[in-house]
Amino acid sequence: MEVSELDIVLSQSKDKTVMIEAGAKQVSEDILVSAVEKAHTQTKLIIGLIEDFVKKAGQKKLEVVKDSALYEMMGVFRKII
Repeated sequence: MEVSELDIVLSQSKDKTVMIEAGAKQVSEDILVSAVEKAHTQTKLIIGLIEDFVKKAGQKKLEVVKDSALYEMMGVFRKII
């Protein structure tokens, strides 16, 4: 593998970039923006494939039930901190 001037890891949804971690020598803003846009294009394709697979598999999204005890405990910790 060739040495790159930009090492970037992105966390993205279909709609937006949530997190960027990057290590780089000096790169222009244009290169960074281009990398994020290219990654987002690929991310949307991958998420689309996953959604198609889920539809074909017939798996329904699991409902997460709010744990009131956990939220109470978080409230207590927030008061302490």
